[in-house]
Amino acid sequence: MKRVTALAILPLLLQVTSGFLFGITYTDICDSLCRCPGDILQARNEALDCRDRNITSLPDNIVFPDEVTRVDFTRNRIESIATGTFSNNEKLLSVDFSDNDVRILPEWAFRYLPLLQYLSFKNNKLTDIHEKAFAGLANLTTLDLSYNELTTLPKDVFALLPSLQELILNFNSLTHVDEISLHQNAALRTLHLSSLGIRTLHPHFIPRNLTKLSKVSLAFNDMTEIPAKALHHIKDSLEDLDFSGNPIKDLGAYSFYGLSNLKTLRLDQMLKLETIDAFAFGDLVHLETCTLRYLPKISYVDEMAFYGNKNGTKKPIVVQDFTFSFSVLSTLPEKLLDWSELRYVNLRYNKWRCDCNMKWIKNSSLLELTGSKMVCSSPSSLRGKKLTDIPAEQMTCSRPEVEVTSNQSLGIIIGVLIAGIGVSLATVALLVYWRQGWLFVRPQGSYVHIQRGAEEITVIEDVEMDTGN
Repeated sequence: MKRVTALAILPLLLQVTSGFLFGITYTDICDSLCRCPGDILQARNEALDCRDRNITSLPDNIVFPDEVTRVDFTRNRIESIATGTFSNNEKLLSVDFSDNDVRILPEWAFRYLPLLQYLSFKNNKLTDIHEKAFAGLANLTTLDLSYNELTTLPKDVFALLPSLQELILNFNSLTHVDEISLHQNAALRTLHLSSLGIRTLHPHFIPRNLTKLSKVSLAFNDMTEIPAKALHHIKDSLEDLDFSGNPIKDLGAYSFYGLSNLKTLRLDQMLKLETIDAFAFGDLVHLETCTLRYLPKISYVDEMAFYGNKNGTKKPIVVQDFTFSFSVLSTLPEKLLDWSELRYVNLRYNKWRCDCNMKWIKNSSLLELTGSKMVCSSPSSLRGKKLTDIPAEQMTCSRPEVEVTSNQSLGIIIGVLIAGIGVSLATVALLVYWRQGWLFVRPQGSYVHIQRGAEEITVIEDVEMDTGN
């Protein structure tokens, strides 16, 4: 009987003593830090929920059961990560520290997490990351350091991550991001470098051994031209490029030189883009999806922009998904694309001038795809009407109407006011001169003859002529 009792209380003793021998237990975590599943086995499919718990620090030697593979610490106030925090959790695959206050990542901060695949410090206050902060994470595939306060990073900070497939650095101040070495990250597939203040990329920033890198985001930086040389090393693997929000004024011929395998291109919010020249997309022979939105200054798109010129033969690029919306494009060249190949098109919210240059749409497949969503801005007789509702005979090219802009209207009003003030001042001056007798002064030597008649008096003014005698 005594033997049975001892065996019965043994698991209880192990649970009580484990807190002293190994650190904070699963029970302690559920009571003080996290919301745990009712059944530990549920943790295989559900991350341990430690969100919104007002946690400011993490104790050393936290012990998660082997069944727990994912932990979510988002939306707390954690300020630091210690090297011993996860010393007993070799089975963890995912840890999320998004939306906290972590400022520094020390060396060997995750040395006890050899199986970790996902690590996020999105939206923290990181200013410093030790060169060996990620040492030991040989299986890490995704690292998110976006929305922090990083201005520099050690050159080889990612060298100890041979399995890294996705690196997210968006929204930091890493203006010289090309000083970071990626030579040891041959498994990299996705690279996010948006909103870093980049003005240019060194031609050798992306090494030749990144043969799997297929998606790159360089959106919302300060680049005034496409960094074709920097992207040239991955021309055979790059399939998705986001270059939105950069201050480019003109896309010249072959702006995307050599990127023959690119399939998706995004050029949204190009606030300074004015012209797209012939053969601008000439090398994108496998382009499938092209998105151009929010272009407030675009004034000209050459009809040969989506053509290549190989051995003197001009050939159109077959685009399947095409968006050109929320811009000020006024006319659509008939030869711009092979419209019959489109499976999706969005041409809404432009300033379409529905004249003879747009009449071709009435007899094309484009009318059925998007004509009802293309609304005319000019001429005034067709303004506000849908392209589908306008008879082709009304789409004529008469003498262009002079449209008065708001700035011109303001200039006209100011001119009228100035003219009115000028006329008023001239009138007042004329009255003053007249009242003072300055307007009509009797010439010197003039005299008056008065003739009196029976019923009237006649006054004759003569001026004595100087005869020179």
